[in-house]
Amino acid sequence: MLMRIAIVAVIGVLAQPVIGRAEAIPSAIVAKKVGAGWVFTDKSGMTLYTYAQDKPGQSTCQGPCAKVWPPVLATPDAETLGSAEWSVVKRGDGVSQIAFRGMPLYTYAQDSAPGTTFGEGIADAWEVARHDMDVPAGIAINRNGYGRALTDTHGKVLYFNSGDKPQPRKTADLSDKAGIASVALLKSACTKRCLESWKPLRAPSVAIADGDWSIVEREDGLRQWAYQQKPLYVPIGEIKLEQRQDQAWHTALIEAPPPVPPWVTYQNSDAGEVLADSAGFVIYALTTEKLGVRLLEFQSLTSCVGECVRTYWRPIAAAADAKPVGNWTIVKGFDGVNQWAYKGEMLFVHARDKEPGELAGSRFFTRAWHTLTRSGEDMEGMDKRG
Repeated sequence: MLMRIAIVAVIGVLAQPVIGRAEAIPSAIVAKKVGAGWVFTDKSGMTLYTYAQDKPGQSTCQGPCAKVWPPVLATPDAETLGSAEWSVVKRGDGVSQIAFRGMPLYTYAQDSAPGTTFGEGIADAWEVARHDMDVPAGIAINRNGYGRALTDTHGKVLYFNSGDKPQPRKTADLSDKAGIASVALLKSACTKRCLESWKPLRAPSVAIADGDWSIVEREDGLRQWAYQQKPLYVPIGEIKLEQRQDQAWHTALIEAPPPVPPWVTYQNSDAGEVLADSAGFVIYALTTEKLGVRLLEFQSLTSCVGECVRTYWRPIAAAADAKPVGNWTIVKGFDGVNQWAYKGEMLFVHARDKEPGELAGSRFFTRAWHTLTRSGEDMEGMDKRG
């Protein structure tokens, strides 16, 4: 089923794998396999991060910053690996810190448990340290509102058609050309008028299949990339309504979004799809440090605290038997009641939202409350945390 697409403009490159080759990983680091590649943790399973303000071989997170973002300290083996991927940087405080591809690695002091990623996206500068799987030239991996998907190098999400049926070649059809045995014949479900809206993702004549990546030959002779035996397509122009309703087309999603509690639903709003409670009312996460904000353009202090919170906001209470799920945890609310939180931020619905999907709480008094998307990112137009 086709969904609204939100592309993150990050272009992937063809890279060497860090798992399954001779090059070692420092003993302080664990590589955890995920759909799009690997994410890095420490030995305790705590997520590792990189900081966009750092430069290769140099840490700019010093002093108070390092208390919130503790550096991953170098182990003796990290000093002697002699690796192209892994290195050690000397911090301003004299401490040695492990770096991946030159970027120093950190944990986040506010992560509540192994595997949580409370620090991801803070200040639009902190990202989970990861290594994406190899992709052929012309293909990238980008995050959108539904997880991590395959895209072209322009950031356009790729799709596959469930009606496509690649067929292995017969032995008599094979030539001596390297890699030809991996090229399947495709009787495509997308022909004629369909090709006015969908462009097969062309594989160069010199391309060779490898692992999950294979090549199919269409009836017109064009060579097309396939991932896990699913031929890939690029939409031409904007996706039309009839395309969105065509159940044969699916995004090439290779890593699902983070898990959510069973009571969370997905609700369409004027600003796109957002997370909602079981009744469809939009969920708002509270960034407490933004409860009181001086808006200079209005020359006044605008805030919503105390009685204002109790009047306009309803905490999302956690059932007695509720269990944390990923970045979704249970905390004590303002009134001492167990309340759901996302990445440590307490969750509410807004009293002025009268219908599912309404956004009356958006930027209410301050920008302290923000909505969430399926991927866990802030809704477009909302302030980033930090």
